[in-house]
Amino acid sequence: MRRHFSDGRLRHYLNATRGDDFAAARLYQWNSRCSAAYWQRHSHPYQDISTAIRRVQANGKPIDPAQIISELPFGF
Repeated sequence: MRRHFSDGRLRHYLNATRGDDFAAARLYQWNSRCSAAYWQRHSHPYQDISTAIRRVQANGKPIDPAQIISELPFGF
C-alpha cells in the first residue's frame, strides 16, 4: 500500500491503527466505500442545484434562494 499512496495520505490511517499496515489498508478501503456511498447518494441534488443556478443565470434573473428553488425539479 505504501508504494501506491503518499505518506501524507496514509498518515491518518496508520496513526489510527498504530502503524499496522494491514489494518490501515482495511480502514482505507472502508473509508473509500463510505465515501463512494455518500457521493452516490448526494451527487444528484448537487447536480440539480448546479443546473438550477445555470438556468437562473441564463434567464437573466437574480440569483437568490427563492429563484433557484423555483428552478429545481421535484420529480413530478
